[in-house]
Amino acid sequence: MAQSIVNAAHLLCVMLVLVVPGRSICAQNPEIPPKKLLISSLQESPRLLQLKKRIANGEALALSQFWAAMPMEHSPLFEPITNEPGRILVTFVWRAAPGTTDVGVFGRQMTRLLDTDLWFLTEVMDVSTPIFYAFFPTVKGESLGRVADPFNPNRFVVSDEVLSVIPQDLKGDNSQWLKTSMLLFRESPSARCTDVHPGTPTGKIEMFTVEDKGNTRARRVWVYTPSDYHSDAKVPYRLLICFNGPSYLIEIPVPTILDNLIASNEIWPMIAVMVDNGSAKAAAEDLDNHALFADFIGKELLPWIQKKWRVSTDPSHVILCGFSRGGSGAAYVAWKHPELFGNILAQSGAFWRGNEGGVEEPEWLTQQIKHSPKVGLRFYIDVGSQETRTTPGGPVFIDANQHLVQALQEKGYPVRYIEVAGARHDPIHWRSQVPEGLLYLAGKETQAK
Repeated sequence: MAQSIVNAAHLLCVMLVLVVPGRSICAQNPEIPPKKLLISSLQESPRLLQLKKRIANGEALALSQFWAAMPMEHSPLFEPITNEPGRILVTFVWRAAPGTTDVGVFGRQMTRLLDTDLWFLTEVMDVSTPIFYAFFPTVKGESLGRVADPFNPNRFVVSDEVLSVIPQDLKGDNSQWLKTSMLLFRESPSARCTDVHPGTPTGKIEMFTVEDKGNTRARRVWVYTPSDYHSDAKVPYRLLICFNGPSYLIEIPVPTILDNLIASNEIWPMIAVMVDNGSAKAAAEDLDNHALFADFIGKELLPWIQKKWRVSTDPSHVILCGFSRGGSGAAYVAWKHPELFGNILAQSGAFWRGNEGGVEEPEWLTQQIKHSPKVGLRFYIDVGSQETRTTPGGPVFIDANQHLVQALQEKGYPVRYIEVAGARHDPIHWRSQVPEGLLYLAGKETQAK
């Protein structure tokens, strides 16, 4: 299958996959910023110190040899730190154009090496903390904006099938996932699900517009059907509905994940519908515990899906999925309509929120679950261990997730809760957890037909 490279950008970030021996990589878009990056500028790169010495000594080829090695060695540079297990020296390098006066990364200024075209920033980093970054060069007084690391070779790959159904307003300069580079220090076991594998049958992806009568607007949705989909199948297909729809096409490649899990016969065949919640403001009006949106999903979108595709009407065969406010929104919609939706895959859910978008009653949904009868819902909840920022509603982000899980367990709900070590509020761990969530909620080894 032909592949295309899609870069992603948001704040400091660029979505790119860096693979060096023993390492693989994946993405970021924080609604709640991390409490801190486990990085510090305490040491200098031995390799750059040696390069600086060679240049100062008049070795004419020293710099050109360094740049010639980068396409094969890749960047950033990794160097061990003696007697500091779990930490590593990471050096970001940028080859500047003539007239460059400044280069930034992580919101910090890079340093020029002597009077050369090499700019660098060296940091001590915790290897459990994935990093996203972009360069911000200024040339002849003009900022070039975000630029991906040209020596980080493995960028976020999206199939041409997905790109063909993404409208222009979600591409190019309008995309929050343009020009992003990503750094992860360890091999990702989820790559078997999130990477495209030659020879694996690929499903079909189509974009549709669905009228939302309550909000008097049209909504874009993308529908994935498996490669062997048959409208007259004897057994109806299971259904996955993802909020934050474009993200579950691009940063978190649900179509590819389903292709791989279905091909390996690990989950029941499934149709996926990715719902576009629009801008941040529009998404808040949808997903922050709003009854109107829950009714749209249950009373308008679901009947539309059931009319057009052979999907199960059994709520235990339907999964609602989302991240951040989409994760809490998935739980809220299912709680409002348990007669329709039986499974929730909530990723870093914003469970600190109040009712109908408010902050006056923080953790409102958790309180409702505590004080209402148990219904037929199953939960897969993941959150990053570093999601420790205090929220506008008051609770610490990860604490709100823990409080919900405790309430669910006390009521006897089936729930699997994962705190992803070193992870922050970003798609790098969301994409790795989607396959695990699907295996728990729709796996052939865990769920009866």
